[in-house]
Amino acid sequence: MSPSALPLISEQDYPVFQQMIGELRQTTYEEWHEDHTKSIAYRRSRNGFAEIGVSPGEFDKWLKDNNKTGHLELLWVFAEDKAERLSRQPEAGGSAG
Repeated sequence: MSPSALPLISEQDYPVFQQMIGELRQTTYEEWHEDHTKSIAYRRSRNGFAEIGVSPGEFDKWLKDNNKTGHLELLWVFAEDKAERLSRQPEAGGSAG
């Protein structure tokens, strides 16, 4: 089983995500970050994890492309989708030969 992709939100971007995702409106960044840390600890002992940096702009575009409305569960789905896309990209600096 592949590692879980965990969406990583910067403190700077958090207020924008709060506007996009109703479940975050009453949650401070510190509370969100504490939950994120707990998720890491839980997944570390299971199948592992990968923190996937997310920005409001790319999440908004993904929502529009998929005809969805912002929701916390969809942020996790987006992180999984982004992780999958990143894993398929060829590594930079590789040799052709």
